[in-house]
Amino acid sequence: MLIKCITKDRDLITDENECESQYYSDFSLLEVGEFYVVYAIYVKQDRGVSFHICGESYIPRHYPDFLFEIIDPRLSKFWVYGNYCKINHEVKYNLSIFSYSEWALNYREFWNKLVNGDKNTRKEFYHFKELIDHEYKIPSVKLHAAVVEDKWVKCPLCVNIWEVCDRFELVSCPQCNEVLINELAFDQRSFVPGIPRN
Repeated sequence: MLIKCITKDRDLITDENECESQYYSDFSLLEVGEFYVVYAIYVKQDRGVSFHICGESYIPRHYPDFLFEIIDPRLSKFWVYGNYCKINHEVKYNLSIFSYSEWALNYREFWNKLVNGDKNTRKEFYHFKELIDHEYKIPSVKLHAAVVEDKWVKCPLCVNIWEVCDRFELVSCPQCNEVLINELAFDQRSFVPGIPRN
């Protein structure tokens, strides 16, 4: 999912639309007009939705959904559904989470390890972050990895040619690390043998 920040007015938060925690991340870290990839969605019963994004932060931070416009509504192919339900003194707490399995299915342990600097948990997060980042074409990325043939693309900067084995909308050149638009993802004839290219 790709979203765009449209406001960072904290006064919009009320008891009715407050989500997983009453303490959201620092709103000053948001940039109005900036695009963000979503790494997790929290849905709390009767309270609303929050998005976990990174921006300039090394760990994801959560913000209420009404601060954003949804640009690309597709959910990540790496996400699963997790649910945390607890009843305390006849008050039911129900939290649904959409994210990759290690986060969605064991969110309390995952989150504690992530924010406390557990190396394996952070390494795992950065791995999935990179994969999810490449699923969505971000408007700030302008250069294209041109299709050479079949699954092969070419970097316009270092002219490196390499094989692409997925259909993500962005790719990183393995030689110069430039993030590029993957033309294979938008070529309907990609991976279909016997069809000539123009």
